[in-house]
Amino acid sequence: NLNEATATYRTLKAQGTETKMIWQSWGHSGGQVPGELDLSQGNLETSHVGQRVLAWFDRYLHKNTGADTGPAFSYYRDWQSGYGTAADVPALSQSLYLSGDGKLVDNRSKVARGSRQYTNWLVPTSHSESSIAPLIGLPDPKPYDTKGTYLGWRSEPLTAPLDVVGAPKATLKVVSPKAERAQNSGDAS
Repeated sequence: NLNEATATYRTLKAQGTETKMIWQSWGHSGGQVPGELDLSQGNLETSHVGQRVLAWFDRYLHKNTGADTGPAFSYYRDWQSGYGTAADVPALSQSLYLSGDGKLVDNRSKVARGSRQYTNWLVPTSHSESSIAPLIGLPDPKPYDTKGTYLGWRSEPLTAPLDVVGAPKATLKVVSPKAERAQNSGDAS
């Protein structure tokens, strides 16, 4: 979870621990892309993450204080080759608002009054991840949601290229009359 990783990064940094972060392409929702660290392929020396791991070992295990452990923050870019870098993990810099008409807008005054709803089925209808699937020889498909089981919002088309790096934060008000009746009762789970 990028939010949890960022919180840990900031806490360690605030206490004076030398801290760096890498957001790689793989994890809980899919495997590596070509060129990524793959321990089964033994590509520590040729992958970005592998090179960073080896540099940390040189610096902290072999006490080589001249070993360059890389930038404070690097992130995988699926839109071009290689990793992007920055001097720090980016802070949230833009707020977007969910409008009642299904639009994602950049100003609270553009929000249309309204509500949207969907039905949560009793059986799973989508896939989020299965970390163990590749280990037992099963495919780990990309996450998906079945139509009608989620809500989506769309922004206006972008007028220029835009790099989006970061972990989103959402504040939502969710109303569920059936759940409200059970809350604060002995039946709440």
